[in-house]
Amino acid sequence: YLDSVTKIRMIILAQSRSFWYLVPRWMYRLLSPMYREEEKTMKPIRNFALQTCKNAKEGSPLDLMRKRASHSGSNAKPDLVSKDLLDEAITLLFAGQDTSAATLSWTLHLL
Repeated sequence: YLDSVTKIRMIILAQSRSFWYLVPRWMYRLLSPMYREEEKTMKPIRNFALQTCKNAKEGSPLDLMRKRASHSGSNAKPDLVSKDLLDEAITLLFAGQDTSAATLSWTLHLL
């Protein structure tokens, strides 16, 4: 998981400095070898987030989100994790490893 997080950060940085940052996302997905590498790198991150959602302790932020109708759906099976919840888990896990210095660096880079 940690290797994948480090690698995805490098992919995001490389993308932001390349031609692919300027083209529409659909074109990036269709033509870029960087996108295929990004998808391959995201697999362990998604799997870790999925396991984290399934094993969330009672009262944790993920457990509270899992119980919300917006993240579970009214007809969803209890053992399934919605895409929305998985995306939220990835955000929480990724942000937990990011620092304010990195966020500030990205902000200055993009400005």
